[in-house]
Amino acid sequence: MSPDIRGKLQRSKMRIKSIATLLITAVILQLAIADLPVVRKKGYCTWYGECGKSPTGLYNCYYNGPAIPLKDKKAAAVLKGLCPWFFEKSEEPALCCDTVQIDYFQRTMQLPRQFLSRCPSCWHNFVQLYCQSTCSPDQSLFLDVKLKIPYHPKLAINNTIINNGNKKVKAVHEVAQIDSEEAAADCNGPPVDDDFNIQEETPLSEIDSNEINPVDTDSTDTTTAKPPRNESIAAVDYYMTPEFANGLFDACSEVKFPGNNEKVLNVLCADPTGHCTPCSWLKYLGNPNNGEAPFKINPVFTDYANPKTGIIPMNKTTFACNVATGVGIKATCSCQDCPAVCKPLPPIPTQPKPPTIANIRSVLFIVIMIYFSLVAIFILILVVRYARDKIKPVDDANLDDEFSEKIDHAQNSQASDPKSYLTLRNELADIRSINDSEERCDSSSVLIEAGSVMERTISSYFGRLGVICARHPIIVIVVWIIFVGICSGGLAFTKITTDPVDLWSSPTSRSRKEKDYYDKTFSPFYRTEQIIITAPHSKSSIYTTREGTTQQIEFGPVLQRDILEQVLELQLSIQSLVGNYTDSNGTVHNVTLEDICFKPTSPTFSECEIESVLQYFQNNNTLLNKAVYDSDHLFIVADYHDHLLYCTNNPTSVKDIGKFATPCLGTNGAPTNPNTALGGFNGKHYVNASAIVLTFIVRNHIHDADNVKARAWEKRFLEFVKNYKNPNLSMVYSAQRSIKDEINRESAADVITILISYLIMFGYVALALGRYSTSVRYFFIDTKITLGLSGVVMVLCSVICSIGIFSYAKVPITLIIIEVVPFLVLAVGVDNMFILVQALQRDVRQPNEEVEHQIGRVLGSVAPSMLLTSLSEAIAFSLGAISTMPAVRTFSIYAALAVFIDFLLQVTCFVALLSLDTKRQNSNRYDVVCCVKSERVENTNQAGILYKFFSNYYAPFLLNEIVKTFVVLIFVGIAMLAISQATKVEIGLNQSLSLPKDSYVIKYFDGLNKYLHIGAPVYFVVKGPYDYTSISGQNKICGSSGCNPDSLVQQIYIASEQSNYTYIAETTSSWIDDYLVWIQPIGDVPCCRKLPVSHRHYDFCPAAEMNSSCIPCLPSKDIGRRPVGKKFIRYLPWFLEDVPGQICAKGGHAAYGSAIKFSPNKKNISATYFMTYHTILKDSKDYINALKMARTIANNISSVINATVFPYSVFYVFYEQYLTIVDDTFLSLGISLGSVFLVTFLLLGLNIAAAIIVTLTVAMIVVDLMALMFFWKISLNAISLVNLVMAIGISVEFCSHIVRAFVISKQETKVARAKDALSRMGSSVFSGITLTKFGGIIVLAFAKSQIFEIFYFRMYLGIVIFGASHGLMFLPAFLSFFGPARMKSEEDKAVMNYLRSRPNRPKTPSEGPNESTALLA
Repeated sequence: MSPDIRGKLQRSKMRIKSIATLLITAVILQLAIADLPVVRKKGYCTWYGECGKSPTGLYNCYYNGPAIPLKDKKAAAVLKGLCPWFFEKSEEPALCCDTVQIDYFQRTMQLPRQFLSRCPSCWHNFVQLYCQSTCSPDQSLFLDVKLKIPYHPKLAINNTIINNGNKKVKAVHEVAQIDSEEAAADCNGPPVDDDFNIQEETPLSEIDSNEINPVDTDSTDTTTAKPPRNESIAAVDYYMTPEFANGLFDACSEVKFPGNNEKVLNVLCADPTGHCTPCSWLKYLGNPNNGEAPFKINPVFTDYANPKTGIIPMNKTTFACNVATGVGIKATCSCQDCPAVCKPLPPIPTQPKPPTIANIRSVLFIVIMIYFSLVAIFILILVVRYARDKIKPVDDANLDDEFSEKIDHAQNSQASDPKSYLTLRNELADIRSINDSEERCDSSSVLIEAGSVMERTISSYFGRLGVICARHPIIVIVVWIIFVGICSGGLAFTKITTDPVDLWSSPTSRSRKEKDYYDKTFSPFYRTEQIIITAPHSKSSIYTTREGTTQQIEFGPVLQRDILEQVLELQLSIQSLVGNYTDSNGTVHNVTLEDICFKPTSPTFSECEIESVLQYFQNNNTLLNKAVYDSDHLFIVADYHDHLLYCTNNPTSVKDIGKFATPCLGTNGAPTNPNTALGGFNGKHYVNASAIVLTFIVRNHIHDADNVKARAWEKRFLEFVKNYKNPNLSMVYSAQRSIKDEINRESAADVITILISYLIMFGYVALALGRYSTSVRYFFIDTKITLGLSGVVMVLCSVICSIGIFSYAKVPITLIIIEVVPFLVLAVGVDNMFILVQALQRDVRQPNEEVEHQIGRVLGSVAPSMLLTSLSEAIAFSLGAISTMPAVRTFSIYAALAVFIDFLLQVTCFVALLSLDTKRQNSNRYDVVCCVKSERVENTNQAGILYKFFSNYYAPFLLNEIVKTFVVLIFVGIAMLAISQATKVEIGLNQSLSLPKDSYVIKYFDGLNKYLHIGAPVYFVVKGPYDYTSISGQNKICGSSGCNPDSLVQQIYIASEQSNYTYIAETTSSWIDDYLVWIQPIGDVPCCRKLPVSHRHYDFCPAAEMNSSCIPCLPSKDIGRRPVGKKFIRYLPWFLEDVPGQICAKGGHAAYGSAIKFSPNKKNISATYFMTYHTILKDSKDYINALKMARTIANNISSVINATVFPYSVFYVFYEQYLTIVDDTFLSLGISLGSVFLVTFLLLGLNIAAAIIVTLTVAMIVVDLMALMFFWKISLNAISLVNLVMAIGISVEFCSHIVRAFVISKQETKVARAKDALSRMGSSVFSGITLTKFGGIIVLAFAKSQIFEIFYFRMYLGIVIFGASHGLMFLPAFLSFFGPARMKSEEDKAVMNYLRSRPNRPKTPSEGPNESTALLA
C-alpha cells in the first residue's frame, strides 16, 4: 500500500471518528438536557441569536431565559417597520431576537411582502405570525423545542449521509426533517405525550400565564448577560389557537398576484389549487423542504392551555380582510383580494323575450293581421268589380276577343296603312262606353302626358342611335376596341386587397382607428404559430401527492412522462427549423425561429417566448425525468408530477419550493400561463388536461412587407408539422399565414368550378339566341353563336373597363368583385341581349325597310326598357358606395360602372354586331364560318317555341281568374311570412366558412373550441395624458388596498366575476400595483436600488446584482408610502427593465415591458394598457357580444377616471361591422330600392303606380331571400349584404321589363295587357336571365369553397328562383288586377280627338264620371 493511500485512509478514519464523536456528544447532550426544567412564563425566550447555518437558512440558539433589551438602533428601526407593536411601551423593548435574527427576519419577509402587502389585513396577520415566533418576549409560552443539536462555531453543518460500516448515520438536520415528515398530518393539539390527559387542559379564558410555572424559577439563574451559544434549535412546535390560524388563512385566501392573477396561496401552499387549508399552509411554511424555512416549525392548533407543560397557544388578534388594521395603511383590502369588501354584483340583465301577442310573436302576429286585412280588401275589390261587370252589356264583355285579332293585325301594319288602325279604334270606341277609358289613358293627367313625351323622346333617340350603329358597324366596333384597350391599361396598376382588415373594416371606423393606434403605440399583436396536441392512445393516471395533504390527483393522458418526452422532442425539432426566402436582389437567405421570435426578457435573456408546459422544466429532458429520493435513496419523494402541480398553480414562481426545487419560469425567465399551455381540463384542475398547446410567438410588423422572414419560417413550420408522423400524438395546427394561404388555395381550387359555371352560361347564350327551323340544312344559318359569344365578350369587356378605370384611380379591387361582378353584369347583359335579339326575331320588316332602320326601330322600342333596368341598377349600386364597409363600397362602385358600360356596349357595339349578323343570316351564310353560304327559299322571322308556349298556354292558364287570385294570395302570404322570419337571420360569419372544406385550419378551429379554456387577450388602453403621479390619480387605476372601489382594475375584476355575461375571463394584470410594491425600500435587498455614478446621477441595480454600493431608490421613511410626482416617473423605466427573480418577483420586464409608452420628454406616460383575457368565444354571437361588453366596460372606466379608455383585441376590427350590420343593411337596401323607384318612375312615363309596383315586387323578392337565409342557415354579413344589394339589381331585370311591356301595351284591358306583356317579355326573361343563371348556379353547388356553396350557390339560386317566380307568376297576376294606366301613344290621342269630335258622344271621364267610373275611382 502506498504512503498516499495510507495517508488518505488515516485522514478518513480521523474524520469519521470526529463526526462519530460529535454525534455521540449530541446524543449525550440531548439526554442530559432532556430532564432539565423549561421555564414558561411571560418575558422568557425559547431562543436568542443564531447558531450556525442550516441547509436553508440559519439555526437559532437555544436560550430559555429572560428577554433581552434591543439596543441596536438600526435593527430596532428595521424591526419597528415590521412589528411596530413591540415598541408601543418602549423604544428599547426586551425581545428574544438579536440583530442577526432581525436582519434574517427582514430578508425572509421580503418575498412574502411582495405578494401579501397589497392586502393590509393579510400582511398584518402574516407578519404577526412571524413576529411572535421570531422576537416575542413570551416565546416560551407557545414555542416548544422538539430537537436541539450541539453547536460549535468552527464545525460546518454536514448535509451528507455518512457511511459507518454497514450503518448509515444521518446529519442532525436530516433527522429533524424526518421527524417533521412523521408528524401528524393535521395540526390539532395537544402535542404527543403519553402522560398527557386532555381533560387536564384548561380553556385560555381561565388561565393566567403568570401562574403557569412548572418549575421554581427563583432557583434558576436566568440573568446571563450574554446568552450561551452552544445549542442549535432544529425543530419546534408552534402553538397557536385555531382562531388565529383561521383568521390568518381567511384574510389571505383570496389575495391575488397581479402579474398572473393567480391566488398568492397557490405560491405559498403546497397543496393543489382548492385544497389548501390553514394547517397545510402553515405546515408548508414551516417545512425546510420549501427552501425558505431555516428549520422545522410545526404548527399546533389548540384552544387550551396545558397546566402540565405550561404551554399557552399564541392568540394574537387577527384582522379580517374587510377590517382596517389601524397600523400602516389604514385601509381594508381591495375587492379583488377580499370578496367581503365587494359591493353586491350588479344583476345580469336577462335576455328580453320576444314580445308576444296572444302567445304569438308580435312580428308574426302583426304580419298575420296585415295579411288577412289585405285578403279582405282584395276580396272586397273583387266583389265590387264583379258587381260592376254585371252592369255592363253582355256584348261589351266580349269586345276584346272580337276585335283582338283585327287590332293586332292593324297595329302591325299601321306603318303602311295608318288609317286602318285608326278606323278600327274608332269603331271600337263607338261601340264601347268611355266608362272604361281609364284602361287606356287619362288625358287629364299631366304626369302621364309628360311621361308619354319622355317615352317617345327616348325611343326616338335610341331609334336613331340604332340606325347609326347598324349602318356603321366597323367604326363602332373599332372605337370600342380602342376604348377597352385604353381601360385595360389600368390593369397594370391593379392592386388586389386580400387583407381581411382592409376588406371588412373602414379606415374611419372606431375599431380600425383603435387598432392603428395600438399598433403604432405598442407594436402590432404578435404572430402566433400554434399546435394543439392530444394523445389518443394514452390514458389518464392517478398520482398520490407526497407533500402537504395527501391527495389523489388525476393526470390527463397528455401529461404522462412518455408523452411529455415526445412533445418535448417535437418542440425542440420545431425550434431548430430553418426556412429560407429570397430578397429583392434574388439572394436566398436562411431564417430561424431565433431571428423572428418575440423575446420578452431581452437583453437579459435571449430565448424565444414559447408557450409550452415543458417550459416548467426549462425545455430540458433531464429535468423532466428528475426524481428526488428520500435520504435512504429507496423511495421517490418528488418527481415531475409534483413540479407540474406546483407550477400550474404558481407559474410565476422563481423556484419550486417543494422538494423538486426547480424554477417554474421558462428558459427566458418569463412565466407560462397554464390556461394557454394546456387544454381540456376542468375548472382550475390543470393537470387533468387532455391537450397540450404549443404556441410559438413571433414578432409582427405594421407593414406586411416586413414580415417576409416570418412568413418564410411559417411556411417551413407548416411543411414540417404537416409531414410529422407520430402514432402517439394527434395534432391540429395553424400559423399566422394559414388562413390567407388556405383562402388562396381555395380560390385556386375553385377556379375550375367557376370557369365551368361561366362556360355553361356562355354556351347556353351562344345557342339559345338562335332561332332554329325544322330543317337541319339551315341550322348553322339560324344559330347565333358568334353573336352570343360576342355579347359575352362585351360583358367581360365591361368588367375589365370598370377594373381598369378604377385601377387608374388607385382604387383597390377585392376577390368579391372578381367573383360577383361578372355574374351580375352577365345577368343584366344576357337579359338585355335576349330581349333585343328576340324582339328583332319576332318583328316583321316593313316593305322597303332597310335592315338598319328595322334594327333602329326595334332598338327604339326595347332600349327604354334596357335603359330602365341598367340605369336602375347602376344608380342603386353607386348609391351603395355610401356604405362604410370597404368590401360593400368597392363592390358597389365597380358594379355600377360595369353595368353602365355594359349597357353602352349593348346599345352600340352589340347593335353593330347584330346588324352584321342579321345581314349574314339574310344572305344565308353560316354562323362562325361566314364564307360558307347556303340556299334558302324564304327567310322570314317568326315567333319562337317559347314565345308560343307563353302566349298560347302559360299566360292563359296563369291569368285565369281562379289561378291568378290564388297566385296573388300565395305570394303575398309568403312575403308576410318572410317578413317575420327575416328578423331571425343570424349575424356574423363563422371564420371556418371562408376555408376549403378539407382545410386543416377547420380542424384547428374545432380544436380551439374543444380544448382551450381561455380566449383572446384583450387590452384596456388608457390613451393620452393622465395623472399617474398623484395619489388620487393612482387610486382611480390601481386595484390594491386603498384604491377606489370603481377603479380601472376593480371594474375589470368585477366584470370577470360575471364572465358568462361580460366575456371577461379574469381580472387584469396591473403594472401599477406591482410597481407600487416593487419600489418599496423593504428588505435587505430591495427590488428598487440605484448605484451612484456621479452627483445626482444613478444607474439601476438589479436585485440579483450583489453590490454593496447600491442603495434603495426611496429612503426607509417612505416604507408604506406611494411615490408621487417626479419620483413616480423617475423609477418606472427601471421597473420595466427589471427581470423577476428569486429576490424580487415583482420585476416588470417580462409582464409589462411593452405596456407603457412615455411622452417624448419622458416626464409623463402617454399611453398604457392593462391586459386580461376574454372567455372562450365559439361563434359570431359570442365575438360580437364580447366586443359590446368590452366597450361598455371601457366607457364606464372612462367616465370614472376622466380619460379615454378603449378595449382592443385582434378580432374587434373584423366583428365591429356586425354592430351596425342591420342598420347598414336597411340603409343599403333602402337606398337601392329608393333609386329603383326613382328611375322606374322617370323612365316609365312618370307613372307612379308602375314605379310602386316594381319597387314593391323587388322588395318582396329581397324579403323572401332574407327568409331563405334564415331557413338555409345563411348569416348576415358583408358577403350576404353584397348579395342582397345585387339581388335588387337582378330583381329589376325580372320585373321592370314585364311592367314596362304592360304599360306600353296597346291592348285594352288589364288582363289582355298582362297577357301581352307576359308573352312578349316573359319568354325573353325566362330564356335569358333565368335559364342562363340557373345553369351556371347549379355548378357552384360542387365548389370546394364553403363560401361559394353557402353564400353564392344558395343565395344566387334563391335570387333566380324568387326573381323568376315573382316576375313570371306574381307580377302578371297582380298587374291583371291592379295594373297601372297604359302609357298614352299618338294613336290614343287620335282616338280621343276623334271621339270628342263626334256628335252625341258619351261623356268622357274629364267631363263627368258615371256611376261605374266613380265607384272604380
